[in-house]
Amino acid sequence: MVRIVVRFCLSTGAVLDTAISAFSVGEVNLFRRLFANLQAGSLTLGDRIFGTYADICLLKNRCVESAFRLHGARKTDFRRGKRLSKWDHLVHWEKPSRCPTGLSKKQFDLLPTQLLMREVRFYIQRRGFRTEDVTLVTTLLDPKTYSKQALAQLYGYRWHAELDIRHLKTTMKMDFLPSKTPEMVRKDFYVHLLAYNLIRHLQWEAGCQSSVLTYWTSVRSQAISVWVKNGDICF
Repeated sequence: MVRIVVRFCLSTGAVLDTAISAFSVGEVNLFRRLFANLQAGSLTLGDRIFGTYADICLLKNRCVESAFRLHGARKTDFRRGKRLSKWDHLVHWEKPSRCPTGLSKKQFDLLPTQLLMREVRFYIQRRGFRTEDVTLVTTLLDPKTYSKQALAQLYGYRWHAELDIRHLKTTMKMDFLPSKTPEMVRKDFYVHLLAYNLIRHLQWEAGCQSSVLTYWTSVRSQAISVWVKNGDICF
């Protein structure tokens, strides 16, 4: 069994980068392998497992903004910090006392002792389901440029990553690879990614040439233009 972390482009659904390793390697450690290829000015959108103090700092050092769901190990108190609106404030995070797994002591010592973060809480209501409260943590600090409602909408786009993964595993039939050696599994995996990206490119190109406001050319493009002026949104 292998563990795979994929970085998708929000505008097209294409795979921008990926890390593959033995199943014993954690997702966060694989996620850090992708940092070197992130462009300055881009925004990384992800689930709570990636929203650690160390990883947000490492992204910030590369001039990459981040928006993650609040990590399960961290608690928040909206009575503290600078209040921006109801369930929306700026707060200083303190550096953890212990170095996280997978990060060297030298890297950990270089992290700042405090990190200014914005925490936003909103509620997701769906008929027939229990109301879910979501706390989003982000380095997008300006409430005028990035309103609470806009951040909630942004986090809703994260679900597209789950759909894109489903296309990779199910539609592209990559959930089971019959290869017998690690080398052949990797080759098989990258051939699937090549075919997947060719299809995504064809969808994007067809939409642009025909000037049809498809899902790819409208919704996802609008998300890019709203959030990042000179970069990409990936998740």
